[in-house]
Amino acid sequence: MNIMLVKNNRLSINIILDYYCNLNCEFCYQQSVRDKYDYSSYKFFSNDRLVEILNQLKLLTDPDIIDIIKSINPRSIHIGFSGGEIFTEHFFNSSLKHTNLNIVIRELHKLIHQNLNIPIDEFVNFMSNGTFEHRYIDDLLWFLEYSFGIVEFSYDVHGRFTNSKLEDNMLQNLISCYNHNRANAVTIILTKPNIESFIVNQSSLFDLDIIDNLEINISYYMPKSRNDNLIPSFDDLYRFFIWCVDNNHFSVDTIFNICNALINKAPAQTYQQPTIILYPDQKDIIFTKSDNCGTLELVRGFNLYSEIFTYSDLENSLGCLYCGYYNICPNMC
Repeated sequence: MNIMLVKNNRLSINIILDYYCNLNCEFCYQQSVRDKYDYSSYKFFSNDRLVEILNQLKLLTDPDIIDIIKSINPRSIHIGFSGGEIFTEHFFNSSLKHTNLNIVIRELHKLIHQNLNIPIDEFVNFMSNGTFEHRYIDDLLWFLEYSFGIVEFSYDVHGRFTNSKLEDNMLQNLISCYNHNRANAVTIILTKPNIESFIVNQSSLFDLDIIDNLEINISYYMPKSRNDNLIPSFDDLYRFFIWCVDNNHFSVDTIFNICNALINKAPAQTYQQPTIILYPDQKDIIFTKSDNCGTLELVRGFNLYSEIFTYSDLENSLGCLYCGYYNICPNMC
């Protein structure tokens, strides 16, 4: 899961549609969960999942949840969808994708307006690795326009794009979405090998003409185990920071957050927005809020969280560069 870097009070509602993915990234925390599912007859966003999400959304009318949201006093509500990976061949071949996704979006709007009366961000965010075949781009653009959607692309140059065709797909799809005002951000997966790839100029991302117009976010995705080959050290972060400054690739805010990671040996997501998370196969929701990395508070759903991941899974797969603030991070940042 990715938490956007923000310095304002915005509530994020993130719906994880399912864990199906077209890739097998070694840093991904979802691997242990994904192995529990049989995807041999997988269909994107089934009617059963739709009913499950609609039941979860009813929890937003819980008086306790409403009181907590009002106490946060968010300036707006951001709606996001993620996987797994949403935009696979199953998505493009699904007859339900437009109907079911938009039923959820409409229901969210209705619940928010009736119970909270808080403005909703104009665009719905879809997180994607963007590696789908470019021949599907027109179908995607039509879907995004229909659903007021925008894509945030995640970028893992070393681990994910050892197959150059996958990187070509991602960059082509990013450019097309940007040119149609349907992409405005790229999230870099900051593993140790990725830092090395950036420094030795093995990445094509920063060669794009549109790069200066994109929001660049930094995320640490912890591997399935504490693998020192993936987790960047203090020295790695410092070298990346110097590279960012020397190449003028990132905004002042982004460089500030990398610098903060250096100082605290903690992740860059210092200003985490309050977040509500809806997981597959669960009746409850997870609701977290924090002022900064050191005061993360799990408002609701701890029992649910420990049902999805055992404590050993959590301790082995998460940890914010061995962050001293907490051993278990409910936001999976």
